[in-house]
Amino acid sequence: MTRAISTRSRLQRAVVGSISVFTLLVTVACGNSLVPVEMPSSAVPVTSMTSPTVTTEPSKPSSPSQTWSESTNASPTTTAPSVGVETPVTSRTESSPPTGQAPGTQAPLVRATLGVGETARLANWEVTVLNGEPGEDGISYGWKVKVCYVAPSALADDGRITVGDAVWSLIVQDQEGGWNPVETIPVGEFKRDHTYRPDYADTTLALGECNLGWIGFVHGNPDLGWLGIRYEPATGESITWMW
Repeated sequence: MTRAISTRSRLQRAVVGSISVFTLLVTVACGNSLVPVEMPSSAVPVTSMTSPTVTTEPSKPSSPSQTWSESTNASPTTTAPSVGVETPVTSRTESSPPTGQAPGTQAPLVRATLGVGETARLANWEVTVLNGEPGEDGISYGWKVKVCYVAPSALADDGRITVGDAVWSLIVQDQEGGWNPVETIPVGEFKRDHTYRPDYADTTLALGECNLGWIGFVHGNPDLGWLGIRYEPATGESITWMW
Protein backbone atom coordinates (compact mmCIF):
# COMPACT_ATOMS: atom_id res chain seq x y z
CA MET A 1 0.00 0.00 0.00
CA THR A 2 2.85 2.30 0.81
CA ARG A 3 4.24 1.58 -2.69
CA ALA A 4 0.92 2.51 -4.30
CA ILE A 5 0.79 5.83 -2.50
CA SER A 6 4.37 6.56 -3.56
CA THR A 7 3.55 5.73 -7.17
CA ARG A 8 0.48 8.06 -7.07
CA SER A 9 2.59 10.89 -5.68
CA ARG A 10 5.10 10.52 -8.50
CA LEU A 11 2.30 10.64 -11.07
CA GLN A 12 0.87 13.80 -9.50
CA ARG A 13 4.27 15.50 -9.56
CA ALA A 14 4.73 14.52 -13.20
CA VAL A 15 1.35 16.01 -14.11
CA VAL A 16 2.14 19.26 -12.23
CA GLY A 17 5.52 19.44 -13.97
CA SER A 18 3.90 19.00 -17.37
CA ILE A 19 1.41 21.75 -16.61
CA SER A 20 4.24 24.07 -15.50
CA VAL A 21 6.20 23.40 -18.69
CA PHE A 22 3.09 24.04 -20.81
CA THR A 23 2.44 27.29 -18.94
CA LEU A 24 6.02 28.43 -19.58
CA LEU A 25 5.71 27.66 -23.32
CA VAL A 26 2.47 29.64 -23.59
CA THR A 27 4.10 32.59 -21.78
CA VAL A 28 7.05 32.62 -24.20
CA ALA A 29 4.72 32.35 -27.23
CA CYS A 30 2.74 35.44 -26.12
CA GLY A 31 5.77 37.68 -26.50
CA ASN A 32 5.91 40.61 -24.06
CA SER A 33 2.80 39.62 -22.17
CA LEU A 34 3.62 39.24 -18.46
CA VAL A 35 0.45 37.38 -17.60
CA PRO A 36 0.69 33.66 -18.35
CA VAL A 37 -2.29 32.12 -20.01
CA GLU A 38 -3.17 28.73 -18.65
CA MET A 39 -5.07 26.53 -21.02
CA PRO A 40 -6.26 23.04 -20.55
CA SER A 41 -4.53 20.42 -22.64
CA SER A 42 -7.68 19.95 -24.71
CA ALA A 43 -8.02 23.61 -25.74
CA VAL A 44 -7.42 24.81 -29.31
CA PRO A 45 -4.19 26.89 -29.54
CA VAL A 46 -4.74 30.62 -29.97
CA THR A 47 -3.75 31.89 -33.44
CA SER A 48 -2.77 35.55 -33.89
CA MET A 49 -5.08 37.21 -36.47
CA THR A 50 -4.66 40.58 -38.20
CA SER A 51 -7.84 42.53 -38.95
CA PRO A 52 -8.28 43.08 -42.72
CA THR A 53 -7.99 46.66 -44.03
CA VAL A 54 -11.25 47.78 -45.62
CA THR A 55 -11.08 50.56 -48.28
CA THR A 56 -14.35 52.31 -49.04
CA GLU A 57 -14.69 53.95 -52.44
CA PRO A 58 -17.18 56.75 -52.90
CA SER A 59 -20.16 55.81 -54.96
CA LYS A 60 -20.03 57.40 -58.41
CA PRO A 61 -23.13 59.30 -59.43
CA SER A 62 -25.04 58.08 -62.43
CA SER A 63 -25.88 61.64 -63.52
CA PRO A 64 -23.96 62.71 -66.68
CA SER A 65 -23.67 66.26 -65.36
CA GLN A 66 -20.88 65.40 -62.85
CA THR A 67 -17.38 63.93 -63.17
CA TRP A 68 -15.86 62.65 -59.90
CA SER A 69 -12.20 62.31 -58.98
CA GLU A 70 -11.06 58.96 -57.59
CA SER A 71 -9.85 60.75 -54.43
CA THR A 72 -12.39 60.65 -51.63
CA ASN A 73 -11.60 64.27 -50.74
CA ALA A 74 -12.05 65.63 -54.27
CA SER A 75 -15.00 67.83 -55.08
CA PRO A 76 -17.19 66.99 -58.08
CA THR A 77 -16.47 68.91 -61.26
CA THR A 78 -19.56 69.97 -63.21
CA THR A 79 -19.51 69.47 -66.97
CA ALA A 80 -22.11 70.06 -69.65
CA PRO A 81 -24.36 67.01 -70.10
CA SER A 82 -24.29 65.21 -73.40
CA VAL A 83 -27.75 64.96 -74.83
CA GLY A 84 -26.80 63.39 -78.13
CA VAL A 85 -27.72 66.47 -80.22
CA GLU A 86 -25.13 68.85 -81.65
CA THR A 87 -25.85 72.56 -81.27
CA PRO A 88 -24.84 74.44 -84.44
CA VAL A 89 -22.50 77.39 -83.98
CA THR A 90 -23.24 80.27 -86.28
CA SER A 91 -21.16 83.30 -87.03
CA ARG A 92 -22.62 86.37 -88.67
CA THR A 93 -20.49 89.26 -89.90
CA GLU A 94 -23.25 91.29 -91.50
CA SER A 95 -26.95 91.75 -90.86
CA SER A 96 -29.39 89.56 -92.74
CA PRO A 97 -30.97 91.20 -95.80
CA PRO A 98 -34.69 91.97 -95.71
CA THR A 99 -37.13 89.31 -96.90
CA GLY A 100 -36.94 88.92 -100.67
CA GLN A 101 -33.47 90.48 -100.91
CA ALA A 102 -30.62 88.33 -102.18
CA PRO A 103 -28.01 87.37 -99.53
CA GLY A 104 -24.85 89.47 -99.64
CA THR A 105 -26.59 92.56 -101.03
CA GLN A 106 -26.90 95.85 -99.19
CA ALA A 107 -30.30 97.06 -98.02
CA PRO A 108 -31.44 100.20 -99.90
CA LEU A 109 -30.67 103.46 -98.12
CA VAL A 110 -33.47 105.74 -96.98
CA ARG A 111 -31.63 108.26 -94.78
CA ALA A 112 -27.85 108.59 -94.81
CA THR A 113 -24.91 110.99 -94.75
CA LEU A 114 -21.99 110.09 -97.01
CA GLY A 115 -18.68 111.58 -98.03
CA VAL A 116 -18.11 113.19 -101.41
CA GLY A 117 -17.18 110.44 -103.87
CA GLU A 118 -19.37 107.76 -102.28
CA THR A 119 -22.37 106.09 -103.95
CA ALA A 120 -25.83 105.80 -102.38
CA ARG A 121 -27.77 102.69 -103.42
CA LEU A 122 -31.49 103.36 -103.09
CA ALA A 123 -34.52 101.25 -103.98
CA ASN A 124 -34.70 102.64 -107.54
CA TRP A 125 -31.52 104.69 -107.87
CA GLU A 126 -27.77 104.67 -107.57
CA VAL A 127 -26.56 108.20 -106.89
CA THR A 128 -22.99 109.48 -106.60
CA VAL A 129 -21.69 112.97 -105.82
CA LEU A 130 -18.30 112.90 -107.54
CA ASN A 131 -16.84 116.36 -106.84
CA GLY A 132 -17.46 120.00 -105.97
CA GLU A 133 -15.58 123.02 -107.33
CA PRO A 134 -15.86 126.82 -107.02
CA GLY A 135 -15.98 128.92 -110.18
CA GLU A 136 -13.11 131.14 -111.24
CA ASP A 137 -15.20 134.24 -110.60
CA GLY A 138 -15.49 133.41 -106.89
CA ILE A 139 -19.28 133.78 -106.90
CA SER A 140 -20.28 130.47 -108.47
CA TYR A 141 -20.03 126.85 -107.48
CA GLY A 142 -20.71 123.46 -109.07
CA TRP A 143 -21.35 119.86 -107.96
CA LYS A 144 -20.66 116.95 -110.30
CA VAL A 145 -23.30 114.22 -109.81
CA LYS A 146 -24.36 110.94 -111.40
CA VAL A 147 -27.88 109.48 -111.12
CA CYS A 148 -28.73 106.00 -112.47
CA TYR A 149 -32.20 104.46 -112.74
CA VAL A 150 -31.61 100.84 -111.60
CA ALA A 151 -34.98 99.37 -110.55
CA PRO A 152 -38.55 99.91 -111.83
CA SER A 153 -40.52 102.67 -110.11
CA ALA A 154 -44.25 103.23 -109.94
CA LEU A 155 -43.51 106.84 -110.88
CA ALA A 156 -42.21 105.82 -114.30
CA ASP A 157 -44.31 106.74 -117.33
CA ASP A 158 -44.19 104.25 -120.18
CA GLY A 159 -40.96 102.80 -118.78
CA ARG A 160 -39.19 106.16 -118.43
CA ILE A 161 -38.74 108.41 -115.41
CA THR A 162 -37.87 112.12 -115.16
CA VAL A 163 -34.69 113.30 -113.44
CA GLY A 164 -33.44 116.88 -112.91
CA ASP A 165 -31.94 119.34 -110.46
CA ALA A 166 -35.20 120.13 -108.61
CA VAL A 167 -34.60 117.26 -106.12
CA TRP A 168 -31.22 118.69 -105.02
CA SER A 169 -30.51 121.14 -102.18
CA LEU A 170 -27.30 122.93 -101.19
CA ILE A 171 -25.91 123.01 -97.62
CA VAL A 172 -24.22 126.36 -97.06
CA GLN A 173 -22.99 128.72 -94.36
CA ASP A 174 -22.25 132.42 -94.55
CA GLN A 175 -18.74 132.68 -93.12
CA GLU A 176 -18.64 136.48 -92.80
CA GLY A 177 -19.12 138.30 -89.49
CA GLY A 178 -18.66 135.50 -86.96
CA TRP A 179 -20.76 132.43 -86.51
CA ASN A 180 -23.79 131.99 -88.78
CA PRO A 181 -26.23 129.08 -88.96
CA VAL A 182 -25.90 126.31 -91.53
CA GLU A 183 -28.68 126.45 -94.10
CA THR A 184 -30.15 124.02 -96.64
CA ILE A 185 -31.29 125.86 -99.77
CA PRO A 186 -32.96 124.24 -102.83
CA VAL A 187 -30.94 124.53 -106.04
CA GLY A 188 -33.94 126.23 -107.68
CA GLU A 189 -33.37 129.34 -105.53
CA PHE A 190 -30.08 130.02 -107.30
CA LYS A 191 -29.41 131.06 -110.86
CA ARG A 192 -28.01 128.09 -112.78
CA ASP A 193 -24.49 128.39 -114.23
CA HIS A 194 -24.37 126.24 -117.35
CA THR A 195 -20.72 126.91 -118.06
CA TYR A 196 -19.80 123.75 -116.13
CA ARG A 197 -19.43 120.83 -118.56
CA PRO A 198 -21.07 118.42 -118.95
CA ASP A 199 -24.17 120.16 -117.71
CA TYR A 200 -26.61 118.21 -115.55
CA ALA A 201 -29.82 118.74 -117.53
CA ASP A 202 -33.41 117.70 -116.89
CA THR A 203 -34.16 114.53 -118.87
CA THR A 204 -35.89 111.15 -118.74
CA LEU A 205 -34.20 107.81 -118.16
CA ALA A 206 -35.10 104.27 -119.13
CA LEU A 207 -34.21 101.44 -116.80
CA GLY A 208 -30.43 101.08 -116.67
CA GLU A 209 -29.64 104.60 -117.95
CA CYS A 210 -27.75 107.36 -116.06
CA ASN A 211 -27.63 111.15 -116.04
CA LEU A 212 -24.13 112.56 -115.44
CA GLY A 213 -23.15 116.23 -115.22
CA TRP A 214 -22.43 119.36 -113.20
CA ILE A 215 -25.08 121.27 -111.27
CA GLY A 216 -23.55 124.75 -111.49
CA PHE A 217 -25.08 127.96 -110.04
CA VAL A 218 -24.25 131.55 -109.30
CA HIS A 219 -24.63 132.62 -105.68
CA GLY A 220 -23.10 136.10 -105.66
CA ASN A 221 -21.56 135.81 -102.15
CA PRO A 222 -17.78 135.25 -102.01
CA ASP A 223 -18.03 134.49 -98.27
CA LEU A 224 -20.48 131.62 -98.67
CA GLY A 225 -19.09 128.28 -97.56
CA TRP A 226 -20.21 125.15 -99.45
CA LEU A 227 -20.49 122.30 -96.97
CA GLY A 228 -22.46 119.70 -98.87
CA ILE A 229 -25.39 118.74 -101.09
CA ARG A 230 -28.58 116.74 -100.48
CA TYR A 231 -30.64 114.47 -102.76
CA GLU A 232 -34.38 114.02 -102.02
CA PRO A 233 -36.24 112.30 -104.88
CA ALA A 234 -40.00 111.85 -105.13
CA THR A 235 -39.58 108.23 -103.95
CA GLY A 236 -39.00 109.57 -100.43
CA GLU A 237 -35.30 109.09 -99.64
CA SER A 238 -32.97 111.77 -98.22
CA ILE A 239 -29.21 111.37 -98.76
CA THR A 240 -26.62 113.99 -97.85
CA TRP A 241 -23.00 114.26 -99.04
CA MET A 242 -20.62 116.37 -96.91
CA TRP A 243 -17.03 117.47 -97.35
